[in-house]
Amino acid sequence: MGNVRSPYTCLVDVDFALSPGLHDYVVSTLARLKGHLPSKKTVFVIPAFEIDGFDSADKMPHTKDNLLNLVDRGHARQIHVEKASAAHGATNYAKWATATKPYEIKYE
Repeated sequence: MGNVRSPYTCLVDVDFALSPGLHDYVVSTLARLKGHLPSKKTVFVIPAFEIDGFDSADKMPHTKDNLLNLVDRGHARQIHVEKASAAHGATNYAKWATATKPYEIKYE
């Protein structure tokens, strides 16, 4: 991270597919939060999910509500909840599901 020359960086696992509209959402959120962040070294956690039958972008949920509907129906879940929960432990999925704006978390 010491060699990053841009004001923001997004680290994504190579096998992750990003939600349509994520870029626009992140840009608008950063603009809204500018000057209100707790520190210059702020990390934003983007929750990751496994989606059954996902094999193309047209099957990707386009909204949080669409995603939560898949979760409720058992077709999507927190990623690696069984295999590597510690890797995604900073994400409070229950809180995220009901949140309407960014919130602070504790990283351990």
